[in-house]
Amino acid sequence: MSRGLISCALALLLVASATAERKMLQTSAINLSNEFPFYGTCDTKPSNNAITLSGDVQEETLANGNIRACFGINLNNDCPAEINGKPNVCCVGYGGYAANVYKFEILVKESCRNSLIYGAGPEGPVVIEANGVTRQLALNWQATPVGGFTYQKARFTNVDLFADNANVQGARICVTMNKAFTGDNCLGLSNLCKSGSSKCAPDVTLIEADKLPRPASQHACCPLMPKFCPELFGACPAGYKQRPGYDMIQGATRDECCEPMTCSDYGVQCPSPFYAQKPGYATIIGSSRDQCCNPVYCPTLVPDCGPDMKPKNGYATIMGSTRQQCCDPKNCADYGVQCQAPFFVQKVNYASIIGSTRDQCCDPKYCPDLVTCGPSTKPRPNWETIQGSTEAQCCVAKTCSDNGIVCQAPFSVNKPGFAAIIGNSVSECCDQKYCPDFVTCEPTMKQKAGFATIRGNTMAQCCDAKTCADNGVVCQGPFSVQKQNYASIIGNSVPQCCDAKFCPDFVTCGPDMKNKPRWTTIQGTTMEQCCDPKTCADNAVVCQGPYSVNKPTYSAIIGNTVEQCCDPRTCKDFVTCGPTMKNKPGFDGLQGNTMALCCDPKTCRDNNIVCPAPFWVERPTFDAIIGNSVPECCTEKFCPDFVTCTGQWKQRPGFNTFKGTTEQECCVPKTCEDNAVVCNNPYFVRKSGYSTIVGTTVSQCCDQKFCPDFVTCEPRYKNKQGWEAIMGNTESECCDPKLCPDTLGPRETACGDYGEPNPNFDNIVGNTIEECCVPKVEQKFPFPYCRCHGSYNVSEAAKGAAASGDAPEGNLPFRLGSYVSSTQVEATYTEYCFDLQYYGTTAYSSARPTLSEWCAAQKTVNRIEFLSKPECSKRDFTAVYYAEGSETSIPLGVEDQYLFEADGVTPVYNNVIDPSTSSSFTIARAAMKAVKIGPYMEKYGLTLADLAEPAPGTFTPAGKVCMRLKTGSACDNLKEFCGGRYYYYQDNAPPSEAEAVRCEWSIMEGVNQKCCPTQTTLMAL
Repeated sequence: MSRGLISCALALLLVASATAERKMLQTSAINLSNEFPFYGTCDTKPSNNAITLSGDVQEETLANGNIRACFGINLNNDCPAEINGKPNVCCVGYGGYAANVYKFEILVKESCRNSLIYGAGPEGPVVIEANGVTRQLALNWQATPVGGFTYQKARFTNVDLFADNANVQGARICVTMNKAFTGDNCLGLSNLCKSGSSKCAPDVTLIEADKLPRPASQHACCPLMPKFCPELFGACPAGYKQRPGYDMIQGATRDECCEPMTCSDYGVQCPSPFYAQKPGYATIIGSSRDQCCNPVYCPTLVPDCGPDMKPKNGYATIMGSTRQQCCDPKNCADYGVQCQAPFFVQKVNYASIIGSTRDQCCDPKYCPDLVTCGPSTKPRPNWETIQGSTEAQCCVAKTCSDNGIVCQAPFSVNKPGFAAIIGNSVSECCDQKYCPDFVTCEPTMKQKAGFATIRGNTMAQCCDAKTCADNGVVCQGPFSVQKQNYASIIGNSVPQCCDAKFCPDFVTCGPDMKNKPRWTTIQGTTMEQCCDPKTCADNAVVCQGPYSVNKPTYSAIIGNTVEQCCDPRTCKDFVTCGPTMKNKPGFDGLQGNTMALCCDPKTCRDNNIVCPAPFWVERPTFDAIIGNSVPECCTEKFCPDFVTCTGQWKQRPGFNTFKGTTEQECCVPKTCEDNAVVCNNPYFVRKSGYSTIVGTTVSQCCDQKFCPDFVTCEPRYKNKQGWEAIMGNTESECCDPKLCPDTLGPRETACGDYGEPNPNFDNIVGNTIEECCVPKVEQKFPFPYCRCHGSYNVSEAAKGAAASGDAPEGNLPFRLGSYVSSTQVEATYTEYCFDLQYYGTTAYSSARPTLSEWCAAQKTVNRIEFLSKPECSKRDFTAVYYAEGSETSIPLGVEDQYLFEADGVTPVYNNVIDPSTSSSFTIARAAMKAVKIGPYMEKYGLTLADLAEPAPGTFTPAGKVCMRLKTGSACDNLKEFCGGRYYYYQDNAPPSEAEAVRCEWSIMEGVNQKCCPTQTTLMAL
């Protein structure tokens, strides 16, 4: 078969391999059991394993909502070295290796696959030794078909804990549950794990490195998370509580997991002061006051009743805290109060009366109890309160009142103090009465002669009427003289006591005068007193002419001339003023006979002009203004006459000529400009129409500026949702990092052939396929993984193309040189060695380096993977490392990844079509052998970090990696190990290359396989 046919057929093989479903485990050949972890012969008992899960599980909710869970690890120094007479490899190890742990597995709910965070980030899976040394773990998911059901396991590799390392005790394995997982709720171990247990028990295990013989077992040691009371027993029944360390007690009964609740657990209250907690309250089993509390009695709380109290009956058993509750007041008998006779006797109930004095305990005795007054005496006032035993002490002599003495009215009356006078006769008890005791003569009367001794009580009996002389009436001249018998005439006025004189006795009236009416009765001595002037009528004055008539009182007017006696004719006699005119003042007495002489024009008041309120008021001279209309008579009113605009009001346009009486009519609200509202930070500018907008606040007067006014998001960022309404002027305020859908498009097509969208694809910040997509972990082509930088398709080697690792630039700076030597070691295996070469790192300066730049800056080697044939398993080879210049070998870990049919032995073959002949044939799928370097170098204190930087174009030797192939095995030489016969389709290799070896390998920097420079070389043995 030609090289071209081989290449074409191999290409078909690779396509078929890439698309075929990978079967991770087959139950019949590798003896899976039906119970987790599904390795049939592995020992799940923690007591039989050197490294176990302690059961100490801590969960922590992180700031982003993810939950971090850490599982504690123990060193079991009591594990048995032998079981049933055979070495216990889970305790003592195997093949020179101490008992160890390589993998950590969790059985999860089917819906929680891919819900854990992987990778080297701060929340990625790690193992943390007790001394703080931390290693990143690789995470892959395994579907395990058992009994018609497929279980899901999360497998974490690179744990690499050895029982001879003291730092295993107290180590922790930590994983993180992703809040953003879009499947079921898988936050929290009780939601993640198949069992639903808060610690995942028993769905967590540790698995040793694959160091045991096959096919007897794939794994020998898989201690499960021990079950404790929460899983084995459950909740404590009523009346019981969890024992201390309940979560870590391996018990299945009530007594193992629980203990009775105490008074303290029930929180039984012993209300002070009448109850106190019993000694040992916190440990007493009880739930009632009687069980948990002691009563407190009076002697404890009130040990002394004081001087005025005594203990109550039953004092020692009374619950009380005060003297009132515990003590009674002392009584008279307690104090022995004495009641002295004869004036005091003991009160009734003397022995029960509370008291200490005579007043409180004794009743006094008074006069009524001891004395009877005689006929001339009577009881003293208040004698009921007088303590006395004789008549002198209790009685007094009787008074006039007591003896019933009567003073005959009206001329005999009780003496003053009558009721207190001691007496038994009228003379002793009564006073006599006379006129002075009863009568005071009125002003017109005088006392009779002997007034003081006259027995009388009326005016007539005691008084006489006064005479003119008694009253001293004076008759003054010339009009009055005393009457005859003046001294005996009863009277007090001039008419009663005097005679009068009149005008005729003294006066004669002159020519211009006349006698006053009834002048004969007028007392007067002068013409003025007795005469009147003559009137117009008396003098017969005649009124002549058109303007003169008798005055209305002509007959009474004193006068003798026309002027004094006559009235002229006036306007009213000649003129009637018209509708626009009014009578002049004094019209009726004004001499005139024309309208001009008699009339004035009418004023506003005359015309009854009304000024309409409130916008018209009378002019100041309203009463004098000649007018007949509102504008002529009234003053118009406008806003300034009624309103002053205040507060948030200002004068409206035309305020001075606008009619209004209220702020609403005369004023308009102030605008933003009137209120000087300031839009003074970068997020506010004046609104359009700012000077006319009514407002007092920034929100009323200013327009907000938002992100689009300031920011243009960089290409790796996108506008925040709703950024048109976000106030911000920086990228951090206005932009969000682009998420995977923003850069790669819809999740359905984003990842292409690379793999599947990350479960949190829609929420991941990323702009590369590596950040956003999960590679197809089953895909082996291109070798070793499609996701890592430097993968290489075997078919490219067939075409003579250079592999990515053939040049040292642009990837992890480590390479293997071609096979350099083979050495027969004893008779059991042959050692094939390759030089490890270090080409120097290249630093990067970008904040977001490319994967190529990142890989070129790494100075670590975690593992080397060889492309091999499926028949080679790790029972057929081991690997060692020699430091540069050293002859001491350091053992390395190995792992094989393979695909078998159900029998566990036959490789899985792909059907391939020969394009030149159209004939079909089969070819086994390729497999890989992993040589784990980093963790084992670290275990033996070696590191690549100290390698010297080489000169440009050269490399620094970094030791040798050697494969030890077991003699007589399916892979006892390099050609078989590297899969040469499969590369050349069984025995169809060209004769010139029949003995050549085509090996292909990849070097990886870490457990996450980001960098994998791949080399392929044709080597002659």
